[in-house]
Amino acid sequence: MKNYLFVILTSFILLTPSLFAQTPAPIPEEARKHFVMGTTLFKDAKTADDFAQVVAEFKQSTDLAPQWPDARYNLALAKEAAGDYSGAMEDLKLYQKFKLSESEARTVQDKIYALEAKAEAAAKKQAADHQAAAAEEQKKKDHQDKLGFLEGTWVRTNTLHCTCGFDGRVFSGQAAITITGRTVLITDPQDKSQLLRGSIEGDDYRSIKWILQGDSNDPAPDYPITVRIEPHRISWSRPSILSGHSTWSFLTTSDYELTRP
Repeated sequence: MKNYLFVILTSFILLTPSLFAQTPAPIPEEARKHFVMGTTLFKDAKTADDFAQVVAEFKQSTDLAPQWPDARYNLALAKEAAGDYSGAMEDLKLYQKFKLSESEARTVQDKIYALEAKAEAAAKKQAADHQAAAAEEQKKKDHQDKLGFLEGTWVRTNTLHCTCGFDGRVFSGQAAITITGRTVLITDPQDKSQLLRGSIEGDDYRSIKWILQGDSNDPAPDYPITVRIEPHRISWSRPSILSGHSTWSFLTTSDYELTRP
């Protein structure tokens, strides 16, 4: 950045001698003040805010003394440093209306050509950045539509079905769904127990293969489960484990339903 500023300031210094050879109208003291302030700030400018302040100082100088070529040229340089290539070209075209030597006119026109190239490159980069951002946003939306909507906390109800006195009893609580890599877990956040485990085999929720897993007390084999998934509702029927047999049984089942709070 320092080398860049050195080139800009040097180009200004090389162009100003003949400007002073002209005899413009008197420069208001306030315009000169802002010119000096802008020149001083320009030397140490590093951030976008710094360059914006430099532009503001030179802009005030040109507003107060539109007949002053030095202020107009420095405003163009400041806008270039700030990345406002179109604005810099506009000010250089105004600067061309002053009485310039043949070599100065050539230098300024070449500077405009260079700014046109910078403006074109900046526009291409901006378009590419916008396209990349749009693609990333679409990727996030696709993930949300396909899988992301599953994640988070759900309201859980499960209805017990059995040949016992508790048949039809409804239990309620919460369920948490997390996705890590290709694995989906549905857990009870209160006791940390696992309700279901899923394996993502495609790119959306319809490709998830769900299984029930036994626990350490009843290590039954994995049991495939059909889960019905809608945007705001998830449901499945869970068999029980016959204690001491480590097998799944549909003599007692629980119908689970998850809904959004």
